[in-house]
Parts: sequence; structure tokens; C-alpha cells
Amino acid sequence: MRSLFRRMFLEHPHSRGETYCEHMKNALCISSRMFIASQFSLIHAFIPGVDLFSTVFQTTSTEYINSINETINRTKK
Repeated sequence: MRSLFRRMFLEHPHSRGETYCEHMKNALCISSRMFIASQFSLIHAFIPGVDLFSTVFQTTSTEYINSINETINRTKK
């Protein structure tokens, strides 16, 4: 049971050079950004002429998603 706990909660964060809490904070931050991206993309699917990313963030959906990817790659160690 102890090794299951270690594998589920410690090995992955440590493999990325993070504590459990650091990994949770980073994962929640990325998750929230991905949630925003998905909501704006859903609206764009129904109303293609409206790009809420450029309106709200002064960037396109692709640029926003690329910035999320850069954040993920930057946290890899």
C-alpha cells in the first residue's frame, strides 16, 4: 500500500523536479487556462466570426494554446 501511495502522489511530481504541492499548483493553473481555452473555442465553433481570444486576451486561440504548451514544456526538468 505504501508503494501505491508513493507511485500515485510522489513519483510523478518528483520526476518533474517538483513537490506534490508545487505540482498540484502548476497542474491547476494549466487546467484553468485549458478550461478557458476550451470555452472560447466552443463559442468560436458556433460563431466563427467571433474570436473571443483576440477580444479578451489580444491573442488568437492558437497563440493562447501555444503559450500553454510552452508553460508545460518549461516546467519539465
